[in-house]
Amino acid sequence: MDINPVLEELDSFADDELWGVVNRRLSFKDTDRLHFLGSEEKRFSLTDDERAEFDRLVDQVNRDMLLRSKALLLLKERGHDTDTYIKSGD
Repeated sequence: MDINPVLEELDSFADDELWGVVNRRLSFKDTDRLHFLGSEEKRFSLTDDERAEFDRLVDQVNRDMLLRSKALLLLKERGHDTDTYIKSGD
C-alpha cells in the first residue's frame, strides 16, 4: 500500500485527529503476536503463514511510525508542544 496519499491526507486533519494518529498503537493482541513471532524467528524458521503475518505486523508498525512522525510535525507547525510527547518516549 502506498503511504504517500495517506501522509498527504494528514494535512487536512484537525488537531484532535492528529493527536489521535499520534496516540494510535497496535492492539495488545497484535503486539503480543508480533513479539512472539519475532522471538520465534530468532529460534526457528517461521512457516509461510507466520512469515506473512509477521511481515504484515512489522509493516503496520512502520506505517504507524511514519504517520505519527508526520502528525507530530504538523502539530508542532500548528503551535502545539510536541517536545513533551517526544521526550516521554511514548
